[in-house]
Amino acid sequence: MGKAIEEKILRERKAKTNKFFCLNYGILGAHTYGICLDFEELHNYRYLGDTFRERERIKLKSERWIRRLKTIPVLERQALLSAISDLDRTRAKNLSQECL
Repeated sequence: MGKAIEEKILRERKAKTNKFFCLNYGILGAHTYGICLDFEELHNYRYLGDTFRERERIKLKSERWIRRLKTIPVLERQALLSAISDLDRTRAKNLSQECL
């Protein structure tokens, strides 16, 4: 399939593409590889952070917060989680208005 046709199909599907350079020792030299994701990205926060230490810090912080939230009474915990959810919704709404 021609490159122009491929790109047209990807635009119509609104697919996300990612290109990266890689050294390939089987075929000597650097090559460009492409990945096409034609689905909604799922949130996987395991890989959040650029380095091992950053990922570890985030993981430990998450574990600490979970431990603390387990000790809080249920209604108070639900109120806090609701406030956090409202914060995320407000932020998403503000971001979408900036894009207009």
